[in-house]
Amino acid sequence: MAFKARTWTPQVQETFLAVLAECANVRKAARRIRRSPTTCYAHRKRDAAFAEAWDRAIETAMDTVLEPEAIRRAVDGVEKPVYHQGQVVCMPSK
Repeated sequence: MAFKARTWTPQVQETFLAVLAECANVRKAARRIRRSPTTCYAHRKRDAAFAEAWDRAIETAMDTVLEPEAIRRAVDGVEKPVYHQGQVVCMPSK
């Protein structure tokens, strides 16, 4: 059986960028299109227009997901269990 290379189609690129804009996570976006992050970074290096679109996707994620979550955590805090010697000694109240 011959090796069949996965091609980088406009649809693959669009899906990658859409996921990247949702989460700013290259690994997650690469997994969605069944490619490695290394392959995605290599394509970014070869294609200036794709690199610009990638940057815009990250900016979108920063504006719509990451920054609001950072602000929420700064204002409301993050509840985490407290551990002592590997045992949970206090659970946060909800």
